[in-house]
Amino acid sequence: MPAEKLLLLRRKMWEANQAGAALKVTSDYLAAELSPMPSFSRRVDDLLELMVSKAKPLTRTVSFEPGSDTTVEAGTIIGSEHEKELMFFLSYLQKRGFISISITNGVAFAGVQPEAFIYRESEQRQISSSTRAFVAMWFGGEMSAAWQDGLEPAIGDAGYEAFRIDKHEHVNRIDDEILAQIRTSRFLVADFTSEKDKPRGGVYFEAGFALGLNVPVIWTAHERMEKEIHFDTRQYNHIFWTDPADLREKLWNRIVRLLGIGPLKTP
Repeated sequence: MPAEKLLLLRRKMWEANQAGAALKVTSDYLAAELSPMPSFSRRVDDLLELMVSKAKPLTRTVSFEPGSDTTVEAGTIIGSEHEKELMFFLSYLQKRGFISISITNGVAFAGVQPEAFIYRESEQRQISSSTRAFVAMWFGGEMSAAWQDGLEPAIGDAGYEAFRIDKHEHVNRIDDEILAQIRTSRFLVADFTSEKDKPRGGVYFEAGFALGLNVPVIWTAHERMEKEIHFDTRQYNHIFWTDPADLREKLWNRIVRLLGIGPLKTP
């Protein structure tokens, strides 16, 4: 396997692990063209998150020794095993005031600065304070029962507000409004149920955009779609449902397990 594709595969496995899902690496998956590495800003944020989580108490430093678990994971995040590439990312974080860098005996030590913790906390606070669950789905009549008896009550029972863009009054361009609403959502439910031979391209886009913002995505689809899910997202842990009641139960369980009971649920 080419080195570049191996790095992409490692990144995909890391992303699946972060999402609590198992990556299904089949021969078809390996033969397919993997989606490109995430944006530079996404990888920078992921690297900073790694350092915040790894920073030692008191000193708040992270060491990048060659071959160490931290260095290997950092390489997976940025998509490169080259020391110069890692230093490029670290230097950028230093310029933003998030870390300081010192090198001793060939080992880079990153001192995580208060600005980094403040930045990460503000990002998490903005998302965690939201009560909205953005639902990306097919709006056809065949999905009315799935919405009314499955998706909407499951989200409500879990303590969140189910949000559909077609039920939202606004005067903006629809695509701009979708992106704005996803940005301020606590999580996104992406249901890939569709008409035969008509995959829900918009749902894939909305799910990908949410992932890029680190907004949790819950993947669902009717069981007849199990073999129709695009290979690029097939590795995520989908909820495959049989009827609205089954969807309601499974989705409620997934939301509570992943995020806990939301603030709108009264005792």
